[in-house]
Amino acid sequence: MNIPTRPSRVRRTGKNSALVLCAVCGEAPACLHLLARSDHIPLRYRITEERLATCWDLWRCKRCGLVSSDWQLTDEELQQLYRDMRDELYDQEEASRRRTFRSNLSFIARFLTKNGHRENVSLLDIGCATGLFLLEARERGWAVEGIDICPWAVQRAREHGIATVHEGTVYSSVGEEGQFDVVTILDYLEHDPDPG
Repeated sequence: MNIPTRPSRVRRTGKNSALVLCAVCGEAPACLHLLARSDHIPLRYRITEERLATCWDLWRCKRCGLVSSDWQLTDEELQQLYRDMRDELYDQEEASRRRTFRSNLSFIARFLTKNGHRENVSLLDIGCATGLFLLEARERGWAVEGIDICPWAVQRAREHGIATVHEGTVYSSVGEEGQFDVVTILDYLEHDPDPG
């Protein structure tokens, strides 16, 4: 699959600096953080679906520290990208992902307990991928629901036994206001074109 090339949203002012409309804090100066066309892309910037692309040039906001790429897809292009996506490696890493998710859930459970909420926990995971985080939460006895933009991931979550997974985005309507005790967006913000 070819990802469409978009015009740069970075307005360069020098070799390693630019002005960019930061999605978090507004107009702010940025510095080149990673030149994607180099031979070595650090592991933390690689994606699991390597057949797509490694990454684009990354810029760091001098004001708030947000690191963002110098491209943007239209909503339609982004949706098409996720409609076509298959990430078999995600489930191949199930054991390590579930260990991480157990740790995440322990942190959340401590917070809930500290604030007097101990039973009947309901959780919504936005960007739930194949539902592994939801499986761990359900094993704690929590009521779980998920949403993901990728049809393949939603289908895999349902195959894992999570029937309450919906296809959509953070902007989709799921449930009633105040229905969930916990809403998580793990590994989500870097996929949103407007995280502010």
